[in-house]
Amino acid sequence: MRYSEDLEKLVRSLSKAEKRYFRLSAEMHEGDKSYLTLFEKLAKKRAVKKESPDYDTRRYLFSQLMKSLAACRDKHSVDAEIYGLLTAVDVLYEKDLRNVRRKALQRARKLAVQFERIELLLEINRLERVGILDEALSEKILLEQRALLLQAANINEYRHLAARVSSLYAREGEIRSPEQLAVYENLMRHELLQSESAALSTEAQYFFFFIHVVFTLLADRPHEAYAHNRKLIALLEARPWLLRQQQWQKRYADILDNQFLICSTLSETGEAEELLRRSRQLPGYARTFTLKYLNLLGVYIRNGDFEKGQNALKELEDYLARPDAFIPAESKTVLYCNIAVMHFGAGQFRKSLDWLNRILNDAPGGAREDVLALARLLNLMLHFELQHTDLLEYLVKSTYRFLGKKSRLYKFESVFLHSVRERLLDYADPRELRTSFATLKAELEEVLKDPYEKRVLEYFDIIAWLQSKVEQRSFAEIVKERAGKP
Repeated sequence: MRYSEDLEKLVRSLSKAEKRYFRLSAEMHEGDKSYLTLFEKLAKKRAVKKESPDYDTRRYLFSQLMKSLAACRDKHSVDAEIYGLLTAVDVLYEKDLRNVRRKALQRARKLAVQFERIELLLEINRLERVGILDEALSEKILLEQRALLLQAANINEYRHLAARVSSLYAREGEIRSPEQLAVYENLMRHELLQSESAALSTEAQYFFFFIHVVFTLLADRPHEAYAHNRKLIALLEARPWLLRQQQWQKRYADILDNQFLICSTLSETGEAEELLRRSRQLPGYARTFTLKYLNLLGVYIRNGDFEKGQNALKELEDYLARPDAFIPAESKTVLYCNIAVMHFGAGQFRKSLDWLNRILNDAPGGAREDVLALARLLNLMLHFELQHTDLLEYLVKSTYRFLGKKSRLYKFESVFLHSVRERLLDYADPRELRTSFATLKAELEEVLKDPYEKRVLEYFDIIAWLQSKVEQRSFAEIVKERAGKP
């Protein structure tokens, strides 16, 4: 393990409460405190030489931090409480304290049933069988075990289906062809996805609706996605005790984020604003800070509110400049792209290029290929706006190679690049250039009659940009018009 790098990342990820808990725990122990000195340096973002302190101190600090985090989490974890009871059950069995052991098992069972911890119920079921000689009771335990195993298998099937959908979206991004849609449709024919009655637990129901939300959004059926996501919200809000668990808190926050996105798409701005207000009150809001702003910037971009969104953009950029900023790896590329588009829409082309270069020069592994493809097209437009005409020919060739290699050269991209290369690199006067923009706009509008090709406008309205060049009006003004905003 690369303790220097991993240790710094771990310390940066700690919340104020977690740092305080670690300091209090460390002060209670006697002996060498050099690891605590190192912790304070890292916590204050001071530079620490690679060769000092030594490897053992770094490794020890890492292990102590992990123990502290586990202990801190155990104070609020239902699983930790159940595991503690099961450990006590083993001890009580060794001491032959049967009545006390039975009460501990009853308490563990009550918690596991309430919070639907199927795997732990199986372990409780096994412990209840120990020492049982009564045939009727043994059969009752056996029947329960079979039912629990069926539920556990059911949950695992849904988890696997959700992983297939999520990995496909993370890799491919938006659906841009009938072939891509067919892959999803084939998956959605699975017998477990035909009726919610096939889901045998709350967790299985969660995955059932989650998969349907993702699919209907990708298939451009937002009203269906809205209905499925409303059922997800109702599912969890009817079980408030589940939201005591960190896993369900995160899922609930993600569900509200999705509903915010869907409402924004359907122009349900009142509900979208209420969802954003509610999500800010959830535990662990700081951990999902960037996701809230990612969705918020998406709304500003679709509505052409680039100036209105500058305050939110500044707040986000200030947060991202912090050493302890948390950015989910799977969202980083989309977030940076939205920031670049916000600056582009406000006419801040150099700032836009700076954020775009973070994608082009250092795209994280597994970044969505549709966003990487858009970044290449946006890069061309930015250099055109900055009048870097000497770079454009090279960039066009480079973009052709990239899209061809990634099999992302759809008709829209092909027509756009061909027109840039043939018409926009060399022109005699501005009137000729405006004519070229008008021709390209007409060609692309014809291409966009194909609903699959239209997905390219999801993050940036290229048609609005071309229209702004033809009519010599601001890009933001035209985006607002096209979005039906005053």
